[in-house]
Amino acid sequence: MLILFPKGGFRAGPLPVTWGYLLLFLSVLLCLPYRLLAVRSAFYPRHAVVLLCLAPFAILIGYTVQAFGVPNPGGLVSTVTSLVVFPFLFLVFYPPLLPLVDAAFLLRCFRICVLAAALFGIFLFVWRPLTGSWIQIPYLTVNADDVGDFSTTKNIARGYFFKLISTYNNGNIYGAATLTVLSLYEKVTVRRWQRWVVWIALFLTLSRTVWAGMVFYLLLSVVALLVEQRRSFPVLRLGKLVWIGSALLLAAPLFFIASGLFGTSGADFLLDPTLGGRTEQFTSLGSRNFFPMEPSPMFFTEVVYFSAINLFGYIGMPAITLVLISPLLVLLTDQAALQHPLRRAALKGLILYGLISFSDGALNYIPVMAFYWFTYMIFMFGLPGTSPPGAPGHPSVPAAEISKLSSSFAL
Repeated sequence: MLILFPKGGFRAGPLPVTWGYLLLFLSVLLCLPYRLLAVRSAFYPRHAVVLLCLAPFAILIGYTVQAFGVPNPGGLVSTVTSLVVFPFLFLVFYPPLLPLVDAAFLLRCFRICVLAAALFGIFLFVWRPLTGSWIQIPYLTVNADDVGDFSTTKNIARGYFFKLISTYNNGNIYGAATLTVLSLYEKVTVRRWQRWVVWIALFLTLSRTVWAGMVFYLLLSVVALLVEQRRSFPVLRLGKLVWIGSALLLAAPLFFIASGLFGTSGADFLLDPTLGGRTEQFTSLGSRNFFPMEPSPMFFTEVVYFSAINLFGYIGMPAITLVLISPLLVLLTDQAALQHPLRRAALKGLILYGLISFSDGALNYIPVMAFYWFTYMIFMFGLPGTSPPGAPGHPSVPAAEISKLSSSFAL
């Protein structure tokens, strides 16, 4: 539900209530007796690293609320859910239950839903200009209270076209969420056309943030390939490197040509000095204090790092930065993650989200943080249905088996 119909649901006052989040928390209630009575929790050094990285931001939220109150309950609920509740659920509550999960079935559902969301997005991208109408199913593809003409209620017009929004109702939200799990998706997807569909959908978001994320993804792929081949250096296998290098060379002219379709020059769009209006977030930075000195709306705007300063003072930036670089710090205590293909793919997604957060991390918007912490869980604990490498009792699926497993996902 979170991948395919993330906005389906209704509103309770200012808060959007979605079926995906309801099912997520219902699963907690259903699993709670078994989790408390039948499963022994395990605590690893990497747990301590993540906890230490999350603690400063959690303390900052608590201090701000206690000292200045809650002017925006919706922002507080969203931020606490994203950066306190979800880390607990995905990194503490769920992991001991992973050996009970059918890994092949879960990842097959994951792959099919990512593909279906991309296909629907591409279809809607073509359908809207041809017919002048949107396909909206209240309570499913769109929140029941948000039904309407997106072309007038959302900033998605790009000249002759509209940004690809799929069932996420927003191109940047779709892009941020999908880029976070893109590496996992590619790892479990055998058929090349299915991978291309998702890349095309990301391109059709017509979002500079998403386009930058696609370039960062390719650059991270180059780094990953070089790391994998470090032992054979200076002898390198250049096949994939040539393909990725060619894609990087084609990226700039392709984005430039696509920008020209928006009714403006490509240079004006790609090199917008206002960064799509984001420079307004920087104007008040010089007047902030080190610690929060006033009530905070608790709702992150596009540029996550600078938004943290506006919300919590200058201390907010290192606090949120510590959260987003924590996957790299986890490697200090668990280098085995680099040996497991799915864990390595998850790490790539987490790093990519940290990079796109310099432009638009969509941190408070459903379902971005659910995707992020799900990916973090796979990074910490490997393939669902297995335990971390070396953990007693449940040996992990060997890396060599992943390719065999992924071949069973083909349609």
